[in-house]
Amino acid sequence: MPTEKLAAWERTYRNAGKQDKYKVLRDHLDLLGIEANPKLLLEGTIKLVRMSAAYLGIDNRSIDKFISMQTYNSPLSPETPYIFTFDLCGKAYARAFVGAGGVERHGNFPVCGVSAPS
Repeated sequence: MPTEKLAAWERTYRNAGKQDKYKVLRDHLDLLGIEANPKLLLEGTIKLVRMSAAYLGIDNRSIDKFISMQTYNSPLSPETPYIFTFDLCGKAYARAFVGAGGVERHGNFPVCGVSAPS
């Protein structure tokens, strides 16, 4: 059942953050020049994964592949070449690992996200 898989993923993700004292997330934010509490990135990522799983469920698509890519430590590989980091006006943060199939084309241009004016 997707709910059980999602709950298991969340427990694993939270435990990994606690065990490493959120260093991986802190390093990720530092790399991007974002001064924020890494726990905000942890919580936002969990919410983003939950929303993405719900979206996949609307189309009766499996969450297995997406969930397997959302590791605490970077799974960057040829199958997962992108990290999307979301900064919502400095109030919330999230990160998702996405495979090459996650980049859509709009005309001749790859579209990977949306920037909203602040």
